[in-house]
Amino acid sequence: MYVNACAVERLPLDPRIKALRQWTTDLARIPAMFANALAVSLLAIYSLIPPFCPIDSMVYNTRSLGRRLAVLGAPNKQWDDRLLCIDFRQGQPRALCYGDDFLALGLSSGDVVLYYAITYQEYKVLEHGEAIKFVAFKAKTDLLATCGMKLVKVWDFRSGQVVHSLASPLRPMGMEFDADMLLIASSNNYVATWDLGRSSRPESVRRPWYETDTPNRTPPRGALCALTLSTNQGMLAVAYSGRLIVLWDMEEDAYAGSCGKKLSNGDTSTHVVVALAFNPNPDISLLAVAYLDGDLALLDPFADKQLECFRANCQTLAPSPDGRLLAAGGANGIIHVYEFDTFKLLY
Repeated sequence: MYVNACAVERLPLDPRIKALRQWTTDLARIPAMFANALAVSLLAIYSLIPPFCPIDSMVYNTRSLGRRLAVLGAPNKQWDDRLLCIDFRQGQPRALCYGDDFLALGLSSGDVVLYYAITYQEYKVLEHGEAIKFVAFKAKTDLLATCGMKLVKVWDFRSGQVVHSLASPLRPMGMEFDADMLLIASSNNYVATWDLGRSSRPESVRRPWYETDTPNRTPPRGALCALTLSTNQGMLAVAYSGRLIVLWDMEEDAYAGSCGKKLSNGDTSTHVVVALAFNPNPDISLLAVAYLDGDLALLDPFADKQLECFRANCQTLAPSPDGRLLAAGGANGIIHVYEFDTFKLLY
Protein backbone atom coordinates (compact mmCIF):
# COMPACT_ATOMS: atom_id res chain seq x y z
CA MET A 1 0.00 0.00 0.00
CA TYR A 2 2.83 2.38 0.88
CA VAL A 3 4.61 1.70 -2.42
CA ASN A 4 1.42 2.24 -4.44
CA ALA A 5 0.73 5.49 -2.59
CA CYS A 6 4.26 6.71 -3.34
CA ALA A 7 3.90 5.73 -7.00
CA VAL A 8 0.92 8.07 -7.31
CA GLU A 9 2.99 11.01 -6.07
CA ARG A 10 6.15 10.14 -8.05
CA LEU A 11 6.95 8.83 -11.51
CA PRO A 12 6.44 5.04 -11.74
CA LEU A 13 9.98 4.67 -13.14
CA ASP A 14 11.51 6.59 -10.25
CA PRO A 15 14.50 4.46 -9.06
CA ARG A 16 13.32 4.84 -5.48
CA ILE A 17 9.92 3.30 -6.34
CA LYS A 18 11.69 0.45 -8.14
CA ALA A 19 13.88 -0.16 -5.09
CA LEU A 20 10.85 -0.21 -2.78
CA ARG A 21 9.10 -2.77 -4.99
CA GLN A 22 12.22 -4.95 -5.00
CA TRP A 23 12.47 -4.76 -1.22
CA THR A 24 8.79 -5.72 -0.96
CA THR A 25 9.55 -8.89 -2.92
CA ASP A 26 12.67 -9.66 -0.89
CA LEU A 27 10.97 -9.18 2.47
CA ALA A 28 8.16 -11.54 1.46
CA ARG A 29 10.61 -14.28 0.45
CA ILE A 30 13.23 -14.08 3.19
CA PRO A 31 11.06 -15.10 6.22
CA ALA A 32 9.64 -18.09 4.34
CA MET A 33 12.94 -19.36 2.94
CA PHE A 34 15.25 -18.60 5.85
CA ALA A 35 12.95 -18.77 8.89
CA ASN A 36 14.99 -21.47 10.65
CA ALA A 37 18.23 -19.50 10.31
CA LEU A 38 16.58 -16.29 11.54
CA ALA A 39 15.04 -18.13 14.49
CA VAL A 40 18.52 -19.21 15.59
CA SER A 41 20.11 -15.79 15.05
CA LEU A 42 18.58 -12.61 13.68
CA LEU A 43 22.11 -11.43 12.86
CA ALA A 44 22.17 -13.99 10.05
CA ILE A 45 20.37 -11.44 7.88
CA TYR A 46 23.54 -9.33 7.73
CA SER A 47 26.13 -11.87 6.59
CA LEU A 48 24.86 -15.44 6.22
CA ILE A 49 21.60 -15.05 4.27
CA PRO A 50 22.40 -12.45 1.52
CA PRO A 51 24.91 -14.67 -0.36
CA PHE A 52 22.16 -17.27 -0.90
CA CYS A 53 19.72 -14.74 -2.38
CA PRO A 54 19.38 -14.00 -6.13
CA ILE A 55 22.16 -11.77 -7.38
CA ASP A 56 19.74 -9.08 -8.65
CA SER A 57 17.83 -8.87 -5.36
CA MET A 58 18.18 -5.85 -3.11
CA VAL A 59 19.29 -7.86 -0.09
CA TYR A 60 22.09 -9.54 -2.06
CA ASN A 61 23.40 -6.19 -3.26
CA THR A 62 23.25 -4.48 0.12
CA ARG A 63 26.84 -4.20 1.21
CA SER A 64 27.76 -5.52 4.63
CA LEU A 65 31.17 -5.30 6.24
CA GLY A 66 30.40 -8.52 8.08
CA ARG A 67 29.77 -10.66 4.98
CA ARG A 68 31.92 -13.76 5.29
CA LEU A 69 30.40 -16.16 2.74
CA ALA A 70 30.62 -16.45 -1.03
CA VAL A 71 28.33 -18.81 -2.95
CA LEU A 72 29.92 -20.20 -6.12
CA GLY A 73 28.21 -21.85 -9.08
CA ALA A 74 25.31 -20.75 -11.26
CA PRO A 75 23.26 -18.38 -9.08
CA ASN A 76 19.73 -17.24 -9.89
CA LYS A 77 19.31 -13.64 -10.98
CA GLN A 78 15.73 -13.36 -9.71
CA TRP A 79 13.52 -15.13 -7.18
CA ASP A 80 11.88 -18.11 -8.85
CA ASP A 81 8.33 -19.48 -8.38
CA ARG A 82 9.27 -21.72 -5.48
CA LEU A 83 8.82 -20.02 -2.14
CA LEU A 84 9.74 -23.02 -0.03
CA CYS A 85 10.80 -26.65 -0.38
CA ILE A 86 10.43 -29.20 2.43
CA ASP A 87 12.04 -32.65 2.20
CA PHE A 88 9.94 -35.23 4.05
CA ARG A 89 12.33 -38.08 4.71
CA GLN A 90 9.95 -39.63 7.25
CA GLY A 91 7.10 -40.21 4.77
CA GLN A 92 5.30 -39.06 1.64
CA PRO A 93 2.82 -36.14 1.80
CA ARG A 94 -0.76 -37.41 1.48
CA ALA A 95 -2.95 -34.52 2.67
CA LEU A 96 -2.63 -30.76 3.11
CA CYS A 97 -4.84 -28.15 4.78
CA TYR A 98 -4.48 -24.45 5.60
CA GLY A 99 -5.96 -23.13 8.82
CA ASP A 100 -6.21 -19.63 10.23
CA ASP A 101 -2.58 -19.53 11.39
CA PHE A 102 -1.11 -22.92 10.51
CA LEU A 103 -0.50 -25.32 7.65
CA ALA A 104 -0.97 -29.05 8.33
CA LEU A 105 0.62 -31.79 6.24
CA GLY A 106 -0.39 -35.43 6.68
CA LEU A 107 2.22 -38.05 5.81
CA SER A 108 2.14 -41.71 4.83
CA SER A 109 4.08 -42.44 8.03
CA GLY A 110 1.09 -41.36 10.14
CA ASP A 111 2.65 -38.09 11.29
CA VAL A 112 0.91 -34.75 10.86
CA VAL A 113 3.37 -31.86 10.71
CA LEU A 114 2.15 -28.34 11.52
CA TYR A 115 3.88 -25.23 10.23
CA TYR A 116 3.32 -21.53 10.84
CA ALA A 117 1.36 -20.28 7.81
CA ILE A 118 3.51 -17.17 7.38
CA THR A 119 7.08 -18.31 8.09
CA TYR A 120 6.58 -22.05 7.36
CA GLN A 121 8.71 -22.83 10.38
CA GLU A 122 7.81 -26.19 11.93
CA TYR A 123 5.49 -25.83 14.92
CA LYS A 124 4.57 -29.33 16.07
CA VAL A 125 4.28 -32.98 15.01
CA LEU A 126 1.18 -35.04 15.86
CA GLU A 127 1.27 -38.84 15.65
CA HIS A 128 -1.97 -40.17 14.19
CA GLY A 129 -0.75 -43.76 14.02
CA GLU A 130 -1.57 -44.70 10.40
CA ALA A 131 -1.20 -43.24 6.92
CA ILE A 132 -3.13 -39.98 6.64
CA LYS A 133 -5.95 -39.57 4.12
CA PHE A 134 -7.34 -36.15 5.12
CA VAL A 135 -6.69 -33.29 7.54
CA ALA A 136 -9.10 -30.45 8.35
CA PHE A 137 -8.98 -27.44 10.67
CA LYS A 138 -12.06 -26.20 12.48
CA ALA A 139 -12.10 -22.46 11.75
CA LYS A 140 -11.29 -20.03 14.57
CA THR A 141 -10.55 -22.83 17.05
CA ASP A 142 -7.59 -24.97 18.08
CA LEU A 143 -9.19 -28.16 16.73
CA LEU A 144 -7.72 -30.27 13.93
CA ALA A 145 -9.17 -33.52 12.55
CA THR A 146 -6.95 -36.21 11.05
CA CYS A 147 -8.39 -39.15 9.12
CA GLY A 148 -6.90 -42.50 8.14
CA MET A 149 -8.48 -45.67 6.82
CA LYS A 150 -9.25 -46.92 10.35
CA LEU A 151 -9.26 -43.97 12.74
CA VAL A 152 -10.37 -40.35 12.90
CA LYS A 153 -8.76 -38.21 15.59
CA VAL A 154 -9.78 -34.72 16.64
CA TRP A 155 -6.89 -32.86 18.28
CA ASP A 156 -6.34 -29.77 20.33
CA PHE A 157 -3.26 -29.04 18.27
CA ARG A 158 -1.95 -26.40 20.68
CA SER A 159 -1.67 -28.90 23.53
CA GLY A 160 -1.15 -31.92 21.28
CA GLN A 161 -3.93 -33.83 23.06
CA VAL A 162 -6.53 -36.05 21.36
CA VAL A 163 -10.03 -34.72 22.11
CA HIS A 164 -11.97 -37.43 20.23
CA SER A 165 -10.96 -40.78 18.73
CA LEU A 166 -13.51 -42.11 16.23
CA ALA A 167 -13.82 -45.03 13.81
CA SER A 168 -13.39 -44.06 10.16
CA PRO A 169 -16.22 -44.84 7.73
CA LEU A 170 -15.46 -47.32 4.97
CA ARG A 171 -12.96 -45.86 2.49
CA PRO A 172 -13.20 -42.15 3.37
CA MET A 173 -13.35 -39.88 0.32
CA GLY A 174 -13.53 -36.39 1.84
CA MET A 175 -13.66 -34.60 5.20
CA GLU A 176 -14.82 -31.15 6.36
CA PHE A 177 -15.99 -29.31 9.45
CA ASP A 178 -19.38 -27.59 9.45
CA ALA A 179 -19.56 -25.60 12.71
CA ASP A 180 -19.57 -28.31 15.44
CA MET A 181 -20.26 -31.07 12.93
CA LEU A 182 -17.52 -33.24 11.43
CA LEU A 183 -18.48 -34.72 8.04
CA ILE A 184 -16.71 -37.59 6.27
CA ALA A 185 -17.95 -39.00 2.96
CA SER A 186 -17.62 -42.75 2.43
CA SER A 187 -17.28 -44.71 -0.79
CA ASN A 188 -20.27 -46.73 0.47
CA ASN A 189 -22.58 -43.86 -0.58
CA TYR A 190 -23.11 -42.12 2.75
CA VAL A 191 -21.80 -39.17 4.76
CA ALA A 192 -20.85 -39.97 8.35
CA THR A 193 -21.46 -37.03 10.71
CA TRP A 194 -20.47 -36.44 14.32
CA ASP A 195 -21.80 -33.61 16.52
CA LEU A 196 -18.65 -32.77 18.46
CA GLY A 197 -20.30 -30.00 20.47
CA ARG A 198 -23.03 -32.11 22.03
CA SER A 199 -21.18 -35.02 23.65
CA SER A 200 -17.74 -36.03 24.87
CA ARG A 201 -18.35 -39.35 23.09
CA PRO A 202 -20.12 -38.41 19.86
CA GLU A 203 -21.84 -41.13 17.85
CA SER A 204 -21.71 -41.38 14.08
CA VAL A 205 -24.89 -40.72 12.08
CA ARG A 206 -25.00 -42.12 8.54
CA ARG A 207 -26.71 -39.99 5.91
CA PRO A 208 -26.90 -41.86 2.57
CA TRP A 209 -27.13 -40.19 -0.82
CA TYR A 210 -28.95 -41.38 -3.93
CA GLU A 211 -28.80 -40.58 -7.65
CA THR A 212 -32.54 -40.08 -8.15
CA ASP A 213 -35.44 -38.41 -6.35
CA THR A 214 -37.85 -41.30 -6.96
CA PRO A 215 -39.62 -42.91 -3.96
CA ASN A 216 -37.84 -46.25 -4.42
CA ARG A 217 -34.37 -44.90 -3.84
CA THR A 218 -31.49 -47.20 -4.70
CA PRO A 219 -27.79 -46.55 -4.04
CA PRO A 220 -25.76 -45.48 -7.09
CA ARG A 221 -24.11 -48.30 -9.02
CA GLY A 222 -20.61 -48.33 -10.45
CA ALA A 223 -17.12 -47.46 -9.22
CA LEU A 224 -16.87 -44.14 -7.38
CA CYS A 225 -14.30 -42.02 -9.25
CA ALA A 226 -14.33 -38.61 -7.56
CA LEU A 227 -16.14 -36.72 -4.81
CA THR A 228 -16.19 -33.27 -3.29
CA LEU A 229 -17.85 -31.94 -0.14
CA SER A 230 -18.74 -28.27 0.20
CA THR A 231 -20.17 -27.17 3.53
CA ASN A 232 -20.24 -23.58 2.24
CA GLN A 233 -22.57 -24.65 -0.56
CA GLY A 234 -24.23 -27.36 1.56
CA MET A 235 -23.68 -29.69 -1.38
CA LEU A 236 -22.04 -32.97 -2.31
CA ALA A 237 -20.96 -33.82 -5.86
CA VAL A 238 -20.01 -37.38 -6.67
CA ALA A 239 -18.98 -39.05 -9.92
CA TYR A 240 -19.29 -42.73 -10.78
CA SER A 241 -17.75 -44.55 -13.72
CA GLY A 242 -20.02 -44.37 -16.76
CA ARG A 243 -22.65 -42.18 -15.06
CA LEU A 244 -23.56 -38.50 -14.73
CA ILE A 245 -22.21 -36.41 -11.84
CA VAL A 246 -24.71 -36.64 -8.96
CA LEU A 247 -25.57 -33.55 -6.88
CA TRP A 248 -26.84 -34.07 -3.34
CA ASP A 249 -28.19 -31.36 -1.01
CA MET A 250 -26.67 -32.18 2.38
CA GLU A 251 -28.87 -29.70 4.24
CA GLU A 252 -32.12 -31.14 2.89
CA ASP A 253 -30.84 -34.71 2.46
CA ALA A 254 -32.27 -34.58 -1.04
CA TYR A 255 -31.24 -35.30 -4.61
CA ALA A 256 -30.42 -31.99 -6.32
CA GLY A 257 -29.85 -33.09 -9.90
CA SER A 258 -27.07 -34.26 -12.19
CA CYS A 259 -24.61 -32.57 -14.51
CA GLY A 260 -21.52 -32.98 -16.68
CA LYS A 261 -19.70 -31.56 -19.67
CA LYS A 262 -21.56 -31.52 -22.98
CA LEU A 263 -20.84 -33.68 -25.99
CA SER A 264 -20.97 -32.38 -29.56
CA ASN A 265 -24.55 -33.66 -29.93
CA GLY A 266 -25.65 -31.78 -26.80
CA ASP A 267 -25.88 -34.83 -24.54
CA THR A 268 -24.33 -34.79 -21.08
CA SER A 269 -21.08 -36.75 -20.92
CA THR A 270 -20.58 -39.82 -18.74
CA HIS A 271 -16.80 -39.86 -19.27
CA VAL A 272 -14.67 -40.80 -16.25
CA VAL A 273 -14.11 -37.93 -13.80
CA VAL A 274 -10.81 -37.66 -11.87
CA ALA A 275 -11.41 -34.53 -9.76
CA LEU A 276 -14.24 -32.22 -8.64
CA ALA A 277 -14.23 -28.86 -6.87
CA PHE A 278 -17.10 -26.58 -5.83
CA ASN A 279 -16.46 -22.86 -5.61
CA PRO A 280 -16.16 -22.18 -1.83
CA ASN A 281 -17.98 -18.85 -2.18
CA PRO A 282 -21.64 -19.61 -1.30
CA ASP A 283 -22.74 -16.87 -3.72
CA ILE A 284 -21.02 -18.53 -6.69
CA SER A 285 -22.65 -21.83 -7.61
CA LEU A 286 -19.99 -23.25 -9.91
CA LEU A 287 -18.39 -26.69 -10.17
CA ALA A 288 -14.99 -27.46 -11.74
CA VAL A 289 -14.60 -30.94 -13.21
CA ALA A 290 -11.43 -32.66 -14.46
CA TYR A 291 -11.94 -35.63 -16.79
CA LEU A 292 -9.71 -38.61 -17.49
CA ASP A 293 -9.63 -37.68 -21.20
CA GLY A 294 -7.85 -34.42 -20.26
CA ASP A 295 -10.79 -32.00 -20.41
CA LEU A 296 -11.33 -29.40 -17.69
CA ALA A 297 -14.92 -28.15 -17.53
CA LEU A 298 -16.61 -25.30 -15.68
CA LEU A 299 -20.25 -26.07 -14.96
CA ASP A 300 -23.31 -24.35 -13.60
CA PRO A 301 -24.30 -27.63 -11.94
CA PHE A 302 -27.86 -26.81 -10.94
CA ALA A 303 -28.76 -25.71 -14.47
CA ASP A 304 -26.70 -28.56 -15.96
CA LYS A 305 -24.98 -25.97 -18.14
CA GLN A 306 -21.41 -26.03 -19.43
CA LEU A 307 -19.71 -22.62 -19.24
CA GLU A 308 -16.19 -23.57 -20.34
CA CYS A 309 -14.39 -26.72 -21.45
CA PHE A 310 -10.87 -27.21 -22.80
CA ARG A 311 -7.97 -29.66 -22.72
CA ALA A 312 -5.89 -29.13 -19.56
CA ASN A 313 -4.70 -32.65 -18.64
CA CYS A 314 -5.03 -32.08 -14.91
CA GLN A 315 -5.60 -34.64 -12.17
CA THR A 316 -6.12 -32.52 -9.05
CA LEU A 317 -8.11 -29.34 -8.35
CA ALA A 318 -7.83 -26.91 -5.44
CA PRO A 319 -9.84 -23.67 -5.07
CA SER A 320 -8.68 -20.69 -3.03
CA PRO A 321 -10.71 -20.14 0.19
CA ASP A 322 -12.34 -17.00 -1.23
CA GLY A 323 -13.37 -18.81 -4.43
CA ARG A 324 -11.48 -16.42 -6.70
CA LEU A 325 -8.80 -18.83 -7.94
CA LEU A 326 -8.57 -22.46 -9.00
CA ALA A 327 -5.28 -24.38 -9.10
CA ALA A 328 -5.09 -27.40 -11.42
CA GLY A 329 -2.19 -29.85 -11.23
CA GLY A 330 -1.20 -32.58 -13.67
CA ALA A 331 1.14 -35.56 -13.83
CA ASN A 332 3.78 -33.42 -15.55
CA GLY A 333 4.27 -31.45 -12.33
CA ILE A 334 2.97 -28.17 -13.77
CA ILE A 335 0.31 -26.22 -11.85
CA HIS A 336 -1.99 -23.84 -13.71
CA VAL A 337 -3.89 -21.12 -11.85
CA TYR A 338 -7.22 -19.91 -13.28
CA GLU A 339 -9.89 -17.41 -12.35
CA PHE A 340 -12.56 -19.74 -11.01
CA ASP A 341 -15.58 -17.97 -12.47
CA THR A 342 -14.14 -17.52 -16.00
CA PHE A 343 -11.35 -20.14 -16.26
CA LYS A 344 -9.08 -17.37 -17.54
CA LEU A 345 -5.49 -18.61 -17.20
CA LEU A 346 -3.60 -16.36 -14.80
CA TYR A 347 -0.40 -18.28 -14.23
